[in-house]
Amino acid sequence: MDDITCLLRTAPCTSRLLKTLDKLIIWARMNFKPQKSRSLSLRKGERYDRVTFSIGGEDIPRIVDQPIRSLGRLYTSRLSDKDMGKTILQQLSEGLSKIDSSQLPGKHKVWCYHFTLYPRVMWPLKLCEVTSSAVSWMEAKANSFIRKWLGLPRCFSAAGLYGRNSNYP
Repeated sequence: MDDITCLLRTAPCTSRLLKTLDKLIIWARMNFKPQKSRSLSLRKGERYDRVTFSIGGEDIPRIVDQPIRSLGRLYTSRLSDKDMGKTILQQLSEGLSKIDSSQLPGKHKVWCYHFTLYPRVMWPLKLCEVTSSAVSWMEAKANSFIRKWLGLPRCFSAAGLYGRNSNYP
C-alpha cells in the first residue's frame, strides 16, 4: 500500500477515517508521513481553507500552502489547467534553446528533440486540458527549430516536414 486518496462528504467523517487509519498503521508497526501528504477541502464546489486535518499528531499540509507534484503534474490550489499551457510552452522553449545551443550537427539536434524533449512535453499534454491554440503555438515553435536544424527554408510546410516520403538535403 503506497498511496491513499480519501473522498468523504464531511470533515468530521474524514477526521474519523484518519484516526482509524492511524490506529491500523500503528498496529502494523508502520507510520504515516504527513509532510508528504496534502489535504484539499471543497464546500459547494469551492475551495474551503478553514479545515486542517491531522494524522499521528501532525497536521497534514493543505494544497494551498504547499502544492504537490505527481506524475509530472503540479497540483495547486487553483484546480484549473489554464496555466499548464504556458508552463508547457516555457518548458518547450527552454528545451529547444538548450538543444539549439549545443554543438551537435542538425540531424542530431532533431534526434535529441524527438527522443528526449518531445516525450517530456507530450506527457503533461496528455494529462492536462490544454487549449488547441496553445498546442498550435508549441507545434509552430518546434517546427521552426526543426527547419533551422535541417537547413530547410522557413516557408517549408509542416506537411512536407512530416511527410513519409520526404528526402531532405
